[in-house]
Amino acid sequence: MSSNEWNNQARVEHEVAMTRQHGIPATVLVIEAWSDEITFYTWNGAQFTPRSGDRAPRLADFTYPAAGPWPDPKRMVDDLHAAGIRLLLWQIPALKQGDEPSAQHDADVAYAIEQGYVIRRKDGSVYRNPAFWFNQAPIPDFTNPAAAAWWLSKRAYLLDEIGVDGFKTDGGEHLQGSDIVAFDGTTGSELVNAYPNLYVGAYYRFARARRNGDAIIFSRAGYAGAGAFPLHWEGDENSSWEAFRRSLIAGLTAGLGGILFWGWDIAGFSQALPTAELYLRATAMAAFCPIMQYHSEYTPPGEPSKDRTPWRVQEHSGDERGDPGLSPLCQHPDELAALFAE
Repeated sequence: MSSNEWNNQARVEHEVAMTRQHGIPATVLVIEAWSDEITFYTWNGAQFTPRSGDRAPRLADFTYPAAGPWPDPKRMVDDLHAAGIRLLLWQIPALKQGDEPSAQHDADVAYAIEQGYVIRRKDGSVYRNPAFWFNQAPIPDFTNPAAAAWWLSKRAYLLDEIGVDGFKTDGGEHLQGSDIVAFDGTTGSELVNAYPNLYVGAYYRFARARRNGDAIIFSRAGYAGAGAFPLHWEGDENSSWEAFRRSLIAGLTAGLGGILFWGWDIAGFSQALPTAELYLRATAMAAFCPIMQYHSEYTPPGEPSKDRTPWRVQEHSGDERGDPGLSPLCQHPDELAALFAE
């Protein structure tokens, strides 16, 4: 269970309490909006003295103000575990260019470039992501063992001391062009295809090693062989019947491609909230998937919540059962059978 609206400890604790109040089985919580959105290893609102770029942080380096968004992440994780819920934290493979100055970010970027820990172009210049998402960010080079060890060491305290159970390893599609080159000499389209598995695989091995095998990651991008690094989800979809159909196709295809542990955001992730009927049908489908989860995009302050929690969808629709009519997917059973036959 997750939502991009859940960006502080009080909200997370409230949603967990609501889940238990409604008797909804839950085993994993994902927090996407947890970090400072610049280092992606520091809890938002934490106070600390910036470190040199080579140094890995420890929990004792941080102070968490009582009035901050995350006043006690360690206690929160302990409470989640006591309730039988594991925690995954969102990650991205990019040294994001921030809107505000950050001494820690600047130190990390300078060290990564100096040590050769980022993807470069063939002329030796630093490759910077040209796409809109994390635009101009240098990209860590996971073909370089030293670079991977440095990057992951920054996140070790989250596993070792705070007790998180793994990571949601989003992204991985930030490479473009034939003139890119990695530490191991891989270039162009070969590197573009290989990179998601390199990134995801590094996190998978790291988390399981730190937690004696008791850790998992949850990824979106991948290439041939990605099934070796479970789990995966089908990606951000709108709340529509057409998106539901696409998700079925994507999941069946993923299974045939060796990605066995897959799922999608129940009834979509973005734009308008789903109807009750779509939500019920999608929930029924998700109950037979290896992963059953809901998630939703961020809602700006002052706008109605876009949470896809069951109680929020019911509140929005006013329908406790869903439309008694058949969904579009079930109005034409021959077409549905043909879809599964494909």
